[in-house]
Amino acid sequence: MQVRIETLAPVRVATMRHVGPYGPSVNRFWMDTFGPWCQRHGLVPGATAYGIGWDDPSISPAAKCRYDACVEVAANWSVPAPATASELPGGRYAVADFEGTLVDLSRAWTELLRDWLPASGWVIDGRPLFERMGPQARFDPVTGVLVCELCLPVKAR
Repeated sequence: MQVRIETLAPVRVATMRHVGPYGPSVNRFWMDTFGPWCQRHGLVPGATAYGIGWDDPSISPAAKCRYDACVEVAANWSVPAPATASELPGGRYAVADFEGTLVDLSRAWTELLRDWLPASGWVIDGRPLFERMGPQARFDPVTGVLVCELCLPVKAR
């Protein structure tokens, strides 16, 4: 896994929460709920999107896992319900390019956290980790392949 350290600026986002198992149900949430909401409000194509998984599915019951789908919005944009406005904090992040299926995504996060992080000289801090879907990102609904960046908040040991 190729990982680079980047300093990311804080980002204001419109956020919708999904509660339930990660994986296919999150994908359906993007396709059936969040994506159409973004389209209705003129936020796609072109806006950078983010996915934040708040819970460790190996610890939390799948039915209680929280996931936030987010899209970057202007500072003065009034966020219509049911979305809410929030801010992703800036700072140093370990960033890795990802291309694969939802199963591969889970494995990539495990590799980043279990293998890369302990050997890196960095430690995770209290900011959320997320997938970032910028202009290069794409999702193929037929193959289930997602291209995005994994962003892990880090600080020096």
